[in-house]
Amino acid sequence: MSLSNHVEVSIPDIITMEHLAIHYKAGADMSQAGGVFNRVSDTEYHLRRLKDCKVTTMTLVAFLKGSVQNLRNVCYLLPVVYPEKGKVYPPGTITSTRCPGKDGIPNLIRGTHGGVFKNSIFVDIWVSNRDKHISTRLCPSTIQMTGPSSEEMGLEASTHLIDHVIQAMAFLLQVKQKPETFMRAIEWFEMEAKGESLLTYKSVECISVGDLEFDVYDDTADNYIQWPSETKIESLDGDLKYFAEQIVLRFKDLKFVSELSMRARYICDMTDLATEDLGVDYVSRSLVNYNYQVRNSIDRHRVVTELIKLGFQATYTNTVRPHIKVIIDSAVTTQPGAVTRRKDNDSSQMFLIHASGTMMHTGPGGPPMEDCYVKLMVALIVIFDKIRREAEV
Repeated sequence: MSLSNHVEVSIPDIITMEHLAIHYKAGADMSQAGGVFNRVSDTEYHLRRLKDCKVTTMTLVAFLKGSVQNLRNVCYLLPVVYPEKGKVYPPGTITSTRCPGKDGIPNLIRGTHGGVFKNSIFVDIWVSNRDKHISTRLCPSTIQMTGPSSEEMGLEASTHLIDHVIQAMAFLLQVKQKPETFMRAIEWFEMEAKGESLLTYKSVECISVGDLEFDVYDDTADNYIQWPSETKIESLDGDLKYFAEQIVLRFKDLKFVSELSMRARYICDMTDLATEDLGVDYVSRSLVNYNYQVRNSIDRHRVVTELIKLGFQATYTNTVRPHIKVIIDSAVTTQPGAVTRRKDNDSSQMFLIHASGTMMHTGPGGPPMEDCYVKLMVALIVIFDKIRREAEV
């Protein structure tokens, strides 16, 4: 095996290099707990399989069946709950939606993002096996996710999100079929949800005087929304009750009674949200972050010197960074379901090695990442006696 030039190959169970035999083992079969590799004897090492190393976070992509056709409308119909600090929410709970800003309807924006991804909306959604949300970016044919630590977690988050879109489609269909009943429900809330009164101000004119500009505001009597009790909503009949429940579910981000009719009119004018066959097809990894430990503190200058001798691209700027950076080029994988790099460019994988022996590894996951991992770990094993601090040799 070449130490520095990357070639995608199958990893053997025993790797021979110079006078060493390196056994590529499952985590449970390692000679010692912890550590990415262990010395068994002067000529034998155990190297932990990459799949048994700790994944800190992943960036995943869920590929959709069908497509989302109107992301902005989806943003307004998703049920959003204002998050309370320290509170854990049930799986599938959405605590934030953000879409690109648009002139003309500022009062309907739930939140705006920077506009770099103009054809997407950002949604924060909770999953079952962690105590915080997953950040997702919903696009017409994909969902990109940051924060999950497994593909199963990503599949759960994307499935919850698409289920919300499908339920919003069903609600919009009912609005289209029964617009009069929907508006009756809005009028009912305008009477029953009146809370504390206040004056709201809206800019009606801009006056320019020389280099100065002044906004003229008009004040309007309004009320804070105080949502009716569940018992009161349960007392409604048939379709009116259905729309009342949906309004409470999907309008929770509004604060003022005057906003109810504005949102309702906007919903009545909405077009289709997505194709009828919408669903999650499969989830694949785009970026994976690992964190593992060499078990010994190391001399960073010696590590860089020895790795460069072996042909690696390694840098260590002692006055700027506390870690070594190693970059290994990785070939594009052709495995089914893998995320394709833009223009089929090769990717680069980054290793950060700290003086304590802690290592962070960022790459695309799958065979290319495992190949680079093995090559660098084998190199570190070969030079290990040279890079350990003197007190530990």
